[in-house]
Amino acid sequence: PPSNVVRAPWPEHRRRALCMPLSKLICTLLVRATTARLMSPPAAALPSFLPARAADIREPEAVDAMRRMRMLPVAVDSSNLCARVDTCFYEMPARSPTPRERFDGLDVRLSQRMGRARLVQHTPPAGSAGHAMPILCLHGADASCLEWRRVLPRLARLGLTGSAVDWWSGGFTDRRPILSRLGASSSADRRPSSAGQAGTRAPSAEPVQPWTLVSDHLHAYCRHRYGDQPILLVGASLGGAVALDFAFSHPDSVGGLVLCDSGGQSYASPPAPLVAALAPAVTGAKIALEIAGRSVVRGPVAGAVGPGAAEDLKINSVHREAVGWAEALGRYFSSGGYQARVGPQLIRRVRQPALVVWGSDDPVLPVQDAYAFERDLPGCVGLHQVQGAGHTPQLDDPDAVALLIAQFARELAAWASLG
Repeated sequence: PPSNVVRAPWPEHRRRALCMPLSKLICTLLVRATTARLMSPPAAALPSFLPARAADIREPEAVDAMRRMRMLPVAVDSSNLCARVDTCFYEMPARSPTPRERFDGLDVRLSQRMGRARLVQHTPPAGSAGHAMPILCLHGADASCLEWRRVLPRLARLGLTGSAVDWWSGGFTDRRPILSRLGASSSADRRPSSAGQAGTRAPSAEPVQPWTLVSDHLHAYCRHRYGDQPILLVGASLGGAVALDFAFSHPDSVGGLVLCDSGGQSYASPPAPLVAALAPAVTGAKIALEIAGRSVVRGPVAGAVGPGAAEDLKINSVHREAVGWAEALGRYFSSGGYQARVGPQLIRRVRQPALVVWGSDDPVLPVQDAYAFERDLPGCVGLHQVQGAGHTPQLDDPDAVALLIAQFARELAAWASLG
């Protein structure tokens, strides 16, 4: 307007008429927000066995997984170990997708995949009757069941129940019974253990190895949770070698295998005797790295590495405050590791149907290992590369991994229904 035009001030009654609705609206919104917060159920607390720093984790998938974690007392009674092992796991039951989730078309993509290309040959048409096996996921070296926090919710949306368990020496499963057995004397008598747990058998003349006790523990866990029902066992990285050993040692417990960037053909580490010789130095280095990592995620450096990287460090290391973490790691390295147990010779004797999944850009284990698995596994149904994924496709592209696992599980169920 021209500079010589002077606007008359608003009358007082107009200002009040405008301000009163705004003030009422703001008050109404505040009341509604407060009421919703008070009326909504409180978020589930984290389990008491998790360390205090678990509360610093903010990633929604990780928080949900931690809230679902349970500690299951598993009675292991084998010729190698007789003890109660408190075992950490969590499960995601099958459910129907919400209306919002239907927009991303994950279930539609699964139907299209099953109609377009089969993983398991000679299966009935898609949609044929068949009850899928329970899915059990194993984490990699020095990790935890949180490694599957992005895949299990997607499997649940696809109508499949999946769970993840912490195997020794990672996660939050009690390390002490196996540590005690590895360090047991040669006495033939059982020794009473602490906390009212079952005793531990004395070692045989042949020294027991960690992988034998891991296999015995997982077998007892599966019998406790699934009875005689076989499972679809999924292993990532070193967890793939654990899965292969378990499938070979307890073939009736495993109906199928999925190997994600699995150890077994190689391990990205020195030969087993050298690993054993370097065990004290390697363990010391791991402890030093863990101490340095804590300063990164908690100190002023956290902003420099970025919020995403700092959050990943928190999630990947939260189990390292568990009792016996460093000692168990040292014992594992002293044994020479799974490369002393699982190699091409054992792999060629694993008979279950197997699916190999590999990150196309894995910087740890070469894709040549994937082709070697495809060649050596008698029941291999195929190799599928996840484009753009690294060593952990279950974290880099959980949609792709979940779809492959779901298709394999459904087709195995349909194949089993043929009798």
